Amino acid sequence: MFLASAIREAGLAVKIFVGGAPITHEFAKEIGADAYSPDAGSAVDTAMISLGSSRLLWEDAALLPKSTVLYGNLPTKQFYSDELCSVAKVRQLSDTLLQRMRASGHPFILGSECDILSVPGSEQTIKRKVEEFLKKGGR
Repeated sequence: MFLASAIREAGLAVKIFVGGAPITHEFAKEIGADAYSPDAGSAVDTAMISLGSSRLLWEDAALLPKSTVLYGNLPTKQFYSDELCSVAKVRQLSDTLLQRMRASGHPFILGSECDILSVPGSEQTIKRKVEEFLKKGGR
């Protein structure tokens, strides 16, 4: 089963964009992707821009066309530590990002810097924050 099929079967309301040198337009159609781009450069206006957690997504939204979906990250690299990022901070950051982006009218995704969601000994701390993040509509 392709990831696109699994995502749709799970009922997630997301768009699937694929591309790059090893992907063909035909393959994109075969797996059920919503959009295809032959390279990253031409995908920017088609798809999305992923911005780090240090960015104020609502300010960046004013600089880009509404055809570009913005992917805003929470500081999940800090989820392993309650001192660096508490559950309350996750809630507050999520709420702020969601409120500001909805007010901007720009399409966006509340996302995660998920490259560091595994720190031995911190699994439950991370899990609590991920659960809060997902309650807010994060992906």
